[in-house]
Amino acid sequence: MTAVKAKSTRAIGYVRVSTEGQATEGVSLAAQRDRTEVWCKANGYDLIALHVDAGLSGKRADNRPSLQTALREACSGPGVALVVYSLSRLARSVKDTLEIAARLERAGGDQVSLSPNGSTPRLRPDAWSFGFRRSWPPCSPTATNAAA
Repeated sequence: MTAVKAKSTRAIGYVRVSTEGQATEGVSLAAQRDRTEVWCKANGYDLIALHVDAGLSGKRADNRPSLQTALREACSGPGVALVVYSLSRLARSVKDTLEIAARLERAGGDQVSLSPNGSTPRLRPDAWSFGFRRSWPPCSPTATNAAA
């Protein structure tokens, strides 16, 4: 018998910019925040917290206090999704991205990246191979990590 994973309905948002210029131009904190809120509402997720790291490099995951808080909250129990605007806002290294995805998977959570083209792939640790991201089709909120 295969266990069925509960659908995520709660979300923790995480937004980040590295520079002051990014904070006001391009994909600003406000733009990332708005996109996260809109996606959660449109897909039936309750955004229970949104954490911000402003002016911090994504080179390392362990030096960003708000990311660490977001991960603790997203891993607090099954059925919580960590929602980020893009993977580049979450981590700049494949190693960190894989570790974050594995941690969420062990906790029974999901990782959702909102790409600029509107797709919302859910990521699993095996979604990366040899440093290249596989293309995942857009997922509906009812899709599970088992679908690949």
